[in-house]
Amino acid sequence: GSAITTTSDANGDFILAQIPADQQFSLKLAKTGLTDIYTADFTLSSDISAPVPYHFLPDTQLADWRNTAGNGMIIGMVTDAGNGNQPLAGATVTITNASDGKTYQVVYMDVDSDTFTAAQTTSEGLFAVFNVDDAATLTLTASKDGYTAATPALATARADASTEVFFSMESRINDVIATFQQAVYAYNNQDENAFPAFVSTDYLDNGQTKADFLADAQSDWNDPDFEAATYTVTGSSINGDIATLDIDWGDGGGDTMTFKNENGSWKLYGNQMNFEAEAFSGYQADPSPSYWANIRVDDPDGRIDSVHVTGSGIAAGGINLNHNTN
Repeated sequence: GSAITTTSDANGDFILAQIPADQQFSLKLAKTGLTDIYTADFTLSSDISAPVPYHFLPDTQLADWRNTAGNGMIIGMVTDAGNGNQPLAGATVTITNASDGKTYQVVYMDVDSDTFTAAQTTSEGLFAVFNVDDAATLTLTASKDGYTAATPALATARADASTEVFFSMESRINDVIATFQQAVYAYNNQDENAFPAFVSTDYLDNGQTKADFLADAQSDWNDPDFEAATYTVTGSSINGDIATLDIDWGDGGGDTMTFKNENGSWKLYGNQMNFEAEAFSGYQADPSPSYWANIRVDDPDGRIDSVHVTGSGIAAGGINLNHNTN
């Protein structure tokens, strides 16, 4: 089809109008003395704005990066959609297909050395693929633990030019927080039908099973002085299909809530421990120099019969500890 052109203003902003809807296209940005930029291929159904600015490179930059004359380069950035599209560190970009059947390598900018030698994206979120054959189209995607996989992008290399690709990724922790909000809503409304659906069948937290957990909730609801729970999320983490939320409750208490992704749905999962144990150690000089250790195991239901400790530095066979049933 015919080209649509425009010119950027003094701030580098531009508007490109009359783009046919639902047709695949790419943009070319050009300025004398700078390396041409092409965008990844995309299709529009409505107006959009670029998530981050396009960056021209000096016309000598590709050669400085040892990109052979006549070949193209794909360069891009991975950003965090939930953080104003700031660069996202720790992401991996993968080439899932190359139209010319060749194998290309994704490299990452190391911010300390200003070279493409990092193992993943760093604080600048930058990655590149060098020496791609002219007109070869690569399919790329980005991933990071705790984030929803990015939609694949099609990037066609152009001789002696750069093709820019942006991946804006969504953190999966937002889904965990939304699930917790729904669970608290069901609890506060004493919905004995909806609330159990937010709890994993494999729930275990310091010996408390799902049945125990739901029994405690039912006991709360039966209390004539029942009060709805209020809370603040103060921290979060996610690792694969396990996530945690740090919660400050309105009554002054605090918890770390653990969740598991089960078939696409986050469930309250517990810490998967039967008992909570704490260990303390120290050194005393008097009356004779010695080291000591104290181990406490939380056993509110009195189920522990004995405590046996093994490990490095402990005599073969381990040690049976004195058991205080209090």
